[in-house]
Amino acid sequence: MRGRRLAALLFTLIVFLASMAAPLAEAHRRGAKGAPRSKKPPAVRRVMRVSSPPRTLVMAVPDFSELPPMFAWPVDGQLSSKFGRRRMGWHQGIDIMADLGTPVWAAASGTVVLSGYETRYGRLLKIEHANGFTTIYAHNDENLVEVGDRVVIGQPIASVGRTGRATAHHVHFEIRQAGLAYNPLYMLPLPPRATLIEETEEEDHEDTDD
Repeated sequence: MRGRRLAALLFTLIVFLASMAAPLAEAHRRGAKGAPRSKKPPAVRRVMRVSSPPRTLVMAVPDFSELPPMFAWPVDGQLSSKFGRRRMGWHQGIDIMADLGTPVWAAASGTVVLSGYETRYGRLLKIEHANGFTTIYAHNDENLVEVGDRVVIGQPIASVGRTGRATAHHVHFEIRQAGLAYNPLYMLPLPPRATLIEETEEEDHEDTDD
């Protein structure tokens, strides 16, 4: 009698478990099918940071409290590199192409305060003018004036070369006031030499006062 009851209980348990197995399997199958696939983490975008101009470089149209001199072009030629942003950095002047040995003229009257050689600029001149303005002439083949010389606008002061880190014969020309470099094209007379050919210098210029 007990054996029959035990057998009946086991049979009932087996039937119950079998009846529960099908729904559980179906629920598992549906859950697996509807489960969202693992998503790949979104690609991280690389943001190219554009460097800010050096503190010594002024990009805006100049508004001087002191009257600037009447500047003239230091040499006749086409622009080969402009002021401001360049591929590898910042350019604190303009480059004017000319043949080797072409005379370089003083852009304004003033006093020579530097005549020498620097690794990047090559043979260079620095002239101080009225109201704190300074002009720089770099990559010269030869300097024709010495420190302390008084020069007048249009006077030959050097000859065009490619000394220092330069890839072509040209004059690197800067205009500064109170230690800040300004775009010479805002202060040179028209017509501007607006034809851009290619960047002629291998390395961007920095302050020559270091």
